[in-house]
Amino acid sequence: MSRHDTDLYDREARNRGISVPEYDVSLEDAEAWSAPAGGQNLNYYQRVMQAKHDAESGQQADPDGYRPPGSRTPGSRYNASAYDDPGFYDDDDSYEDDDDYRYDEDRRYGRDISPEEYEEGPGDDYDFGMGGRRRKKKHTAKASSGSKKKHKKKSHPLRTLFLLLLCLLLLVCGVLYAALARIGHVDPVADASADTITAADGYTTMSSPLVTNILLIGQDARSGEEQTRTDSMIICSIDRGTRQVSLVSLMRDSYVPIPGYGYDRLNAAYVYGGMELLDVTIQEDFGIDLNGNCIVDLDGFIAAMTGVGNVEIELTQEEADYMNANPGLGMSTDPDEFTQIDAWALTAGTNSLTPEQALCYCRMREVGNSDWDRTLRQRNFLSAAIAKFRQSDPLTQFRVLSSVAASLTTDMNTLNLITAGLSGLLADTSDMKSYQIPAEGTYSADFIDGAAVLSVDLEANRSYLKSWLYGE
Repeated sequence: MSRHDTDLYDREARNRGISVPEYDVSLEDAEAWSAPAGGQNLNYYQRVMQAKHDAESGQQADPDGYRPPGSRTPGSRYNASAYDDPGFYDDDDSYEDDDDYRYDEDRRYGRDISPEEYEEGPGDDYDFGMGGRRRKKKHTAKASSGSKKKHKKKSHPLRTLFLLLLCLLLLVCGVLYAALARIGHVDPVADASADTITAADGYTTMSSPLVTNILLIGQDARSGEEQTRTDSMIICSIDRGTRQVSLVSLMRDSYVPIPGYGYDRLNAAYVYGGMELLDVTIQEDFGIDLNGNCIVDLDGFIAAMTGVGNVEIELTQEEADYMNANPGLGMSTDPDEFTQIDAWALTAGTNSLTPEQALCYCRMREVGNSDWDRTLRQRNFLSAAIAKFRQSDPLTQFRVLSSVAASLTTDMNTLNLITAGLSGLLADTSDMKSYQIPAEGTYSADFIDGAAVLSVDLEANRSYLKSWLYGE
């Protein structure tokens, strides 16, 4: 400690308007109390105050005659001194930089003391006998000469890009989960049961980890009806390797063997055994693996298309005239003579079809080449609806997914649906392929048991399907 400490106290007392007498106390007087006397340890402040008191009263400094501040003689000007106030320095900020002051003073007198001694030395917490601890020195922004600057670690651009992509993927998965969770699920899983039965029957099917085949089933059931024959069957195949999406219509009048029931129309399998038997029939007859099913009825179709909105479709004059004359075909129930139906005014060319008009467009079979053109219209409409969905903003896509999901029933779990959904979003839907089974030249029209059916060359159609979906 140096003498300037007492100068600091005097200066602060004057700043507060307290009269402080001028006197001269030599360091020799102060040093007289540097050693403990009478078993008492005197700090520097106590020794200096005692020396000042003795100098003022004319007494000689006596190391063995220490008198504590409380026993000072009456009338001493130090009895009511600001130095005796325990909070004199505790609530004031004027000495925040006193370390810098002491450092400058020591340099002035040629004492070689580093700044760290003032910042880290024991004197910073010493109370100087004033009844309270001084606050610890606040570290200022000044850096000492020996300090090292800490450099901010730079983030790697590839790591940042990876984190951004991961966050985006998690966001997309979360949105898909929230939307697809509304789909109705069938338990047990029909596709898994179908795979077990197909293998047990001794059949092998072609599959690939990069190809997902989902059977879309349009159920021809009016409001209030239970399970009926399927009105349409379309395999939606997504190849993650080539990003190719293919739509393959299965003709419902195809005359094929149904396990356990003999030969019948393909759509009868759904009536006999639901999705499970329909999957077994397709896998055993055509040799390709199905990964799941999605079903929609007439009510569900209208509800789903309400979420999608109007879809632009090219109509021929014959199609426009037929739809204008049969608007009831766009209803989920057969209209009677009392049903009020709004007239349509569709024309040849591009038309923006409402959900009811879209249903009529997909169902009519009297125009063109019966079921051949009908299944083609269904694939055209599905392609146009997917294209519109892909062009929509993310908020609209979420609303559409939520609306469509609530109208579907599936045997796929949510994780498989999310995987299929991500595959569809990443696929190139600008050039979707469109096919139908049986392929041209692989069938013949017959009447069997009074019903018009298509006798199918199964082996030839197996080859076509494997080529279309797997490139074999």
